[in-house]
Amino acid sequence: MEEIFPGIPTFYFLLILFAIAASICSIVGYKVYKYTTIPKFVKKIRSMKKAIDGNKIIPESLLYRNKEAFIGELIREKWDKLGLSLEDILGIKIEKYKKIPKEEEEIAEFTRTHDKKPVGMVLMKWDERIGTEIITTYPKNFEISEKTLLQIYSTHEYSEEKGIITLTVGSLNILSYYTGPELGYYLLLFLNLDDDPDAYEGGMSDIVHIILQNLPNDSYLPMIPSLFHRIAVYPSLSKEEILPKNYYNELKRIIIKNLSDYGAAYKSELEIWIRDKFTESYIDLDSILIDLVKSDIIKEVSVKGMPSELIFLTKDLFMLRVPPINLLENPIDLGLPTQFAKAYSSEVKKFFQNYHPSEEDNLRIVEILINPQVYETLRLLRTAIVTRQDLEKLKKKGVEDIYAVLKMLWDTQMIKVFKDENDIEYYTLLSDLSIDYIFPKYLLRNIKLAYEQKSKAKKVLIEYLKVLEDAYFDLKTQEKGKT
Repeated sequence: MEEIFPGIPTFYFLLILFAIAASICSIVGYKVYKYTTIPKFVKKIRSMKKAIDGNKIIPESLLYRNKEAFIGELIREKWDKLGLSLEDILGIKIEKYKKIPKEEEEIAEFTRTHDKKPVGMVLMKWDERIGTEIITTYPKNFEISEKTLLQIYSTHEYSEEKGIITLTVGSLNILSYYTGPELGYYLLLFLNLDDDPDAYEGGMSDIVHIILQNLPNDSYLPMIPSLFHRIAVYPSLSKEEILPKNYYNELKRIIIKNLSDYGAAYKSELEIWIRDKFTESYIDLDSILIDLVKSDIIKEVSVKGMPSELIFLTKDLFMLRVPPINLLENPIDLGLPTQFAKAYSSEVKKFFQNYHPSEEDNLRIVEILINPQVYETLRLLRTAIVTRQDLEKLKKKGVEDIYAVLKMLWDTQMIKVFKDENDIEYYTLLSDLSIDYIFPKYLLRNIKLAYEQKSKAKKVLIEYLKVLEDAYFDLKTQEKGKT
């Protein structure tokens, strides 16, 4: 056999050379394939990290447009179908389409699956002279032993922290919220053994906040029955019912707004800022932050060398009125008499031609939307144009005072009423509500600005980019799980 080198046949040499070349091509090809499958956002994130770490300029090509543009992509289709321009009316310039998810269909088909109910609720204080002092209970005849109350008190004392604990005593699961030694209140929720206390945690901090805000003159006492029913349904709330609660909570709203503007904040600085803003209010920042972490809205991270933990925004919130396109496309088939079809379309178009989004308007809507009776009525109005007789059937779903509900919807310009020659009234949606989470890609601009102005340490910005990358992959994994 011919040898290319002494002792090495040409055939085997070529074979080895081919194997090496094939291996190199395979590795290079895999790396190229892997890079091409990396999402564009992640590529930008990694390029920014590299630029910051190397003290280099961050190019504009790595940035995204502002938050308003992302929201515009989500709602543009509805406005286009109404023949209106987002840019002309709201000043939002859109470069491409992005179809809004079919939230309304999911909401219309939503049914409550959590059929359990808490056994009772107790508000108590600790008195050094007499021990546990029960302030109020619901139901009024609900009784709990002194021994159990002492066990709850002792558990909180052992942890030495305010906030929520869970424990099991006999045949009950107990969720207890302690406000801390400054005020010394305990709100206790008693559940059956097969009910999950974790499912109620998100609602406990909201209820405690309401009670403490209404302590003067015992104003909270008449609220106790409604607060109990409010937390009783919390585990069965839909996404669209929970989102308004986050928006309506002023503390959560301003935290999200602050992070939406700056992306990241030191926990210690955030706490000082909030306490300065709410000087006369009870603030339990930790419970609020825990709730936001559980909702994947923020992430709390410790970075070596930093004065305190860092709070990073990983999911933003937006809220906007939108045209009820599903009803406008076929109002006659959905229950509206033919003679009102053009007038209905005209009324909706006129409303949105003069619509100017504002936090005040959003809060007016949210204030009624967190009312279960209003929400149940809105769900029906999203699917059909109905008469008063149709609305009366909602009593089976807990809508006891339909007149009050309709007045709230009318006062907030959510509905329009048409009356025919027989005095039959037809209730239509004038405007609907779009409230959802949005992934904050636009915060790359804030990170670039902070880097250029040196307002935040490089290690903080790099850590935030890592957090955003992880949050993005988590989001894509969740989306794949739904398909």
